[in-house]
Amino acid sequence: MIDWSTEDQEALDDYIIELSKSRTIRKIAKIFGVSHNTIRKRIKNRGLKIIFHRKKINDWKAIVEHIRAIDLPFYKSLHLYPVELRQLYYRLIEVGLITKSQSNYNYLSRVTSEARRGCTSDFLKPSRYGKLPLDCIIDKGSPDLLGSTDLDKGPSNPTPAEWPDVWEEHLNNGFEEADKAIDALDELPDDYDGKVYGGSDGVNPGKWWHQPKYVEVWVEAANLIKTLDSLIGDIVKVTAAGGVATTYTLAKNCERIKKLKESHDHIKQVIILYCGDLDSTGDWLDEYLVNAIQYYTGWTHHKEFEVIRVAVTPEQILEWNLVENPEYNTEENKDPRFERFADKYPELVKKYGEKFGIQVEAMLTTKIKIKRFEKLLRDKILSKEYWDEDLWKKECPPNKYDYEANHELEPQPFDIDNDLPDPESYFSMTSEESDMDNTREIMERRIKEYKKKLRDKLNKMLVKEDDL
Repeated sequence: MIDWSTEDQEALDDYIIELSKSRTIRKIAKIFGVSHNTIRKRIKNRGLKIIFHRKKINDWKAIVEHIRAIDLPFYKSLHLYPVELRQLYYRLIEVGLITKSQSNYNYLSRVTSEARRGCTSDFLKPSRYGKLPLDCIIDKGSPDLLGSTDLDKGPSNPTPAEWPDVWEEHLNNGFEEADKAIDALDELPDDYDGKVYGGSDGVNPGKWWHQPKYVEVWVEAANLIKTLDSLIGDIVKVTAAGGVATTYTLAKNCERIKKLKESHDHIKQVIILYCGDLDSTGDWLDEYLVNAIQYYTGWTHHKEFEVIRVAVTPEQILEWNLVENPEYNTEENKDPRFERFADKYPELVKKYGEKFGIQVEAMLTTKIKIKRFEKLLRDKILSKEYWDEDLWKKECPPNKYDYEANHELEPQPFDIDNDLPDPESYFSMTSEESDMDNTREIMERRIKEYKKKLRDKLNKMLVKEDDL
């Protein structure tokens, strides 16, 4: 490195010229510890021919158009679509559209998200960079939708039981089988069980069947959806909104709940119960989700949908002992959303400092807290505010089939050793049969008659065979 006070002035000129190839005039001045005006005067006085390096300003609108028209078709042709963001980043470097830097990677992420979204991050203005297909970038770690909902589970009315088999039909069927196995004839009475069969109990509908409000739980961190699914996945759907949710995931979730509401006329309002961190970014996400849902669905907030924060809240910090002896953090919070957060929670900021923040995970550190967190969610989900228990009970069918209300006789078991056929139901009994003590005697008598007929039949068959 050549010092400014060197006696070799030509060497100093050459060094300035060399530096100018990769640095601005201000950076060169900083290297020598002089003002940039001093550098300018020397260049002018000594007639140095210099074209100073200027930081390249990326034309992101043109870059997005290049991605849409050239890069995406390129990857499609190789069957590598959709593409990872970092893969696209290195391609843009390769073709000379951007230089390699962390700031360019971060900016590419923001720009492509806006272009895929079709609007700015607050969902209030059209995209400044044009439009890209929503699914062109792979959103790593996009969470699956977990949990379940019984929204479409309707009630199942009880069904009547069927009367026992008619003993005469059973007997006739036995005769047919006897043609194949004559030795089984004498066992027919014992084979008949006379049991009542069929019928079923009523089944209650799902909790969200015909409910005017439909509830889901969304959580900020994707790594928590499996935990929440294990706690409440039996009664509601659970999904992740993400930190600042991935564009594709958030759009698809909004599209999903919109289709759900449109396909179920009874749903008047969708309720999103939100679990998010309490810090300058996490608190802002409540508003972010409201804007996103409005943008993607066209719904009106407070009318067709609500976003309700259930965790973390300022009250829960003390009630749940989430912060134990916090140390005051003197660091400055440079998050652009901090001012909004400070205005909303001045006491928290005053007590804990600008970098204050509590994550949802703080509510899941002990068995007691986990059980309490589960109860918090279940109580909120099934509160009178969102779930109409009286309406649900009206939809529940009776447990048993009401024969009297349906003007039907309830089927009863039939014991052939103790019961006689009802004369009003069976008209084929002979006078001799009507004098018998039980149905088994009738069956055995008919078996004997059938054996005689079968024997006569066999004899005739044998006579014919002899004639042949």
